[in-house]
Amino acid sequence: MLTTLLAAIAFQSPNLDKPVTLRTVAKPVADVLADVTSQVGFRFEASQVRDWPIIVSVKSFRAGDLLERIAEVTDSEWVKERDRWVLTRSAARVKKAVEIELADRAARLKPVVDALPTEMSDEDIAATLKIQTRPPEDRWRRVLLHPSLELHVREPGGEPDLALEEAVELLVRLAQPVIDRLDES
Repeated sequence: MLTTLLAAIAFQSPNLDKPVTLRTVAKPVADVLADVTSQVGFRFEASQVRDWPIIVSVKSFRAGDLLERIAEVTDSEWVKERDRWVLTRSAARVKKAVEIELADRAARLKPVVDALPTEMSDEDIAATLKIQTRPPEDRWRRVLLHPSLELHVREPGGEPDLALEEAVELLVRLAQPVIDRLDES
């Protein structure tokens, strides 16, 4: 790849053998390439990786080698565009990087998975994951309206049902005049 870059750039006549001196701390790739451009006299830019921070510390370092290293650490490649070279991540490179990352994650998780028991009961799984495996049981509540009259309310298990609570309160309020008449007689 570098030889292709060198041969193509040689036609444009930048001097990649020119030594560059650069010292940056977490500077965006685009800014680093602007510094290289100013020292070499040829335009180098970045596309997808332009905002990625990189650290560079070189003194009298060959420009071509620096550009090769920047492409390597950003997992990118150089593409010729008119009067400049652009650092680009192709779809194939991105796909390969994702595959490598997934393989790395799988390798790191393998010891954890291997350490898990091979057979677990539903209760063991529920305890490990701290979840319920059965639906919560319903509860019955008794609301005494009068010594001779009561209301039985079934409360579904799980989270409190505010709409049900409001309905029970409304029923109690609506029943109050009837209960008052019952007390009068």
